[in-house]
Amino acid sequence: MNGNIYDGHRGSNSEIASNYKKQGHKDEEEFATLIGGKTIPGQQKVDVIGPNGTTYSCKGGATHWQILLYSESNFKNNEWSDLGNLFRECLECFPINYSQYAQDKIVAKEAIYKYIRQKSGEEVYNHNDTMQIDPQIKKNIKDTLRNNHLLLKDLMGLENTYLNAKFQLQLATTKMRKKFEEKGQIKSFLEKGMFDNKNVEKLVVKEDDNFLVFHKSDILNIFESNLEVSNSVAGHGIDDINLDGQKTIMKYKQNIVELEIRNDASVYRQVRFNMKRQKAIDLFKIKTRKVNSSIDRIIYYEGNEI
Repeated sequence: MNGNIYDGHRGSNSEIASNYKKQGHKDEEEFATLIGGKTIPGQQKVDVIGPNGTTYSCKGGATHWQILLYSESNFKNNEWSDLGNLFRECLECFPINYSQYAQDKIVAKEAIYKYIRQKSGEEVYNHNDTMQIDPQIKKNIKDTLRNNHLLLKDLMGLENTYLNAKFQLQLATTKMRKKFEEKGQIKSFLEKGMFDNKNVEKLVVKEDDNFLVFHKSDILNIFESNLEVSNSVAGHGIDDINLDGQKTIMKYKQNIVELEIRNDASVYRQVRFNMKRQKAIDLFKIKTRKVNSSIDRIIYYEGNEI
């Protein structure tokens, strides 16, 4: 069950991740037994093959499905076409040398704390200290810093790689959004990212004790017809750089898909494609209908007119 271990929090530890992965393998085995198929070990998108050769990708119960986590090398062939070039452009916003980026992040945050001290008159040196600032003063400082390129450059200098990466990413994600707005781009991207093009035929989702089965073509048509693409808006924290356009978002009323660049020490310069599990399932159910199943605990869905 590839890509089901992300629970929505960056602080997830290896034990939680391991538990999700183990449960995912159990779910795959259980589904394979119900249909008389077999599981396929490994990290590929195909998790189960049915008795007639039908291929299934299985998704589990984590809050978020991590569909992919790719480095620059994954986008160097032509399989991703123009989107591959844009993903590389997003990754190249960040310096190759993580240590320089990490050091500049410290410098940037120290500059912000110094600015907060000047404007609030309080002794603010860390996040906990910011909690003691008068709410109205805090709001004024946040609003002043938010998306303020000139002020941020003045505070941190023109060569700060942590700041410059965020500026450059704003431009790259704007191009990404515009590309996804072109007809067929969402469908093409998701077919590759979720289903490995033609290698996976159906999506299986474990929900309580049941397995929900959707055809790939229905999922792709639903997403292509219903998802709207946007860029993220700046956060509301006071003690970090808050800029628009740090993620590319696909939503149906609420966010369902998030594309972001991971820039932590453990996972640096990698594209992460997350999907919000329950929001995705809700959309699938709205746009499909149940069909009769001869197998207990397996519920098949097929597409409505979208």
